[in-house]
Amino acid sequence: MRDIRATVEAAWARMVPAGEAEVWDLEVESANHYVSWGNLTIRNCFDELTHYEKSWYSEVVSRLRATGQVKADMDRYGLQLRALSASNPGGRGHAWVKDRFVDPAPMGTEFVGDDGTDRLFIQATLYDNPYIDHEDYIRNSLGPLDPERRRALLEGDWTIPAGVRFPQFRESIHVIKPEDLPIDVIGHARVCGVDFGFNDPYAAVWMAKVHGVIVVYREDQATELTDEQQAQRVLELSDDGDLLHGDDLIVPLDEAAWRRSPKHVGSLPDNQAPLGSMARAYMDVLEGKGAHVVKATHGPGSRAHRWATLDRMLAVDETTGLPGILIYDNCRQLIRAIQSAPRDKRKPDDVDTHWKDDHILDAMSYGYMELLGRDYHRPLSGHERLRLEGTNRSVTAGVQSVSF
Repeated sequence: MRDIRATVEAAWARMVPAGEAEVWDLEVESANHYVSWGNLTIRNCFDELTHYEKSWYSEVVSRLRATGQVKADMDRYGLQLRALSASNPGGRGHAWVKDRFVDPAPMGTEFVGDDGTDRLFIQATLYDNPYIDHEDYIRNSLGPLDPERRRALLEGDWTIPAGVRFPQFRESIHVIKPEDLPIDVIGHARVCGVDFGFNDPYAAVWMAKVHGVIVVYREDQATELTDEQQAQRVLELSDDGDLLHGDDLIVPLDEAAWRRSPKHVGSLPDNQAPLGSMARAYMDVLEGKGAHVVKATHGPGSRAHRWATLDRMLAVDETTGLPGILIYDNCRQLIRAIQSAPRDKRKPDDVDTHWKDDHILDAMSYGYMELLGRDYHRPLSGHERLRLEGTNRSVTAGVQSVSF
């Protein structure tokens, strides 16, 4: 039994009931029926939360309040207003539950939601339940289900891959903690793929090749930034391991950024950005400061080719037991995008071109397509090593020194 049992029991211990308890069936009547009474609650418990609409949950949780003597008693005993929920993946509320609890932070990490409330997601599998016959449940209850649905219930997997482009992606295989595979400052090729945007977000993804495996270690997304501001963010978020490791940090940038205007094709050679283009603005900020801007791999069918390349990297090598790509667990936006990217119904090898959250995927793909053909870097010279040591920076990817 993993530590999850003790964690859940501790969560329940903080929910010790005081006073009356009521059981509501939100499937029978909407939450408005219950909260219209004007009642206040100090603890709410939901079972199978994904069976409910988000509005129902919000209505009931809005009644978590304490006043007068009740608040005084809670303060005296160190109790807090709490909502505790349990659920399997799937159901009509799957998307909003996943957005609220699963995606924002690594499993087991407490975080503050956009409404200011503290939240925590604890993943459980079938084997964390000591009260059922595991083999019988797998054979009789899960056996008739399709393989992906069976995996979701058996492993507590919230990716629910039906209709998604990358169903083979699993956090248990492809996501690691930075300390599991730290990246030395020298000896590894590095790139930062960038997909520019203004109203749609610009996205940047940093990665390195470590013993033949691509390791994604940093991400950034933001809206309403000029091209100069985007390039400045890339520079500021890049650490000494990116900029002082012997060769420039390569920044593959979306091909469209190399035009003077959206309709301008241009005739300059590759990697020579015309004046007035976004690529030129990136170059003005980054060139000569440890980074080098290049045109991202494009061409007929290149988008589907990039996704096919990702398919190959997601596969686990039978010899090493590792996939071709690993992602640090602080890259939550990228992880979410890979999990939820919908398959294009007309072009099944592609991600749906109408999906609005593909910018960070494009940035990642520009990066790994550039990185796959690059060798390890040469060792630092004595002068370069002294310069690096003088910065007093970490000798890993520098994730501790960078704000995500």
